[in-house]
Amino acid sequence: MSNTPAHPGALPTPRQPSAAPTVRRGRLFRAIVSLPEVMCPADETMHERIVFFSAPAGCASSGQYLENLLSHVWNIEACGWCDDGHIYNITSESALTWDGVSQDSDARLFETGWGGPDGVTYANPVRVDFLVAPALKLRLQSALAKVKAAA
Repeated sequence: MSNTPAHPGALPTPRQPSAAPTVRRGRLFRAIVSLPEVMCPADETMHERIVFFSAPAGCASSGQYLENLLSHVWNIEACGWCDDGHIYNITSESALTWDGVSQDSDARLFETGWGGPDGVTYANPVRVDFLVAPALKLRLQSALAKVKAAA
């Protein structure tokens, strides 16, 4: 289907949305998850993960959605983790892209700090989890690999 108007002054025919643009409308989120002590590696008393997840359109609470998702994926009761402070800084892709400073908009998704002697800092790749559809996971992994290579 063409997006070109049939005659001058006519509105373009809307294109069928693809998966990537719908994710760019705020359905992809990034959260920081501080693992409970029982889940931390043996040599760490505190362990934080950067978790990317996509929530369905119309999801009332991205935090509750992530709690349920983590309960299933990590096989642990995560209900109440947002209230307990284990899950925090839940941010939409659009906000991360808007607030970020990297030239590559996908790299902005992995920014964890700005300024200071090191400039922009990015998420440690070994502490990043992707709870998203396969095509989106590939896009995010590619962006993370570029960030890691540039560091």
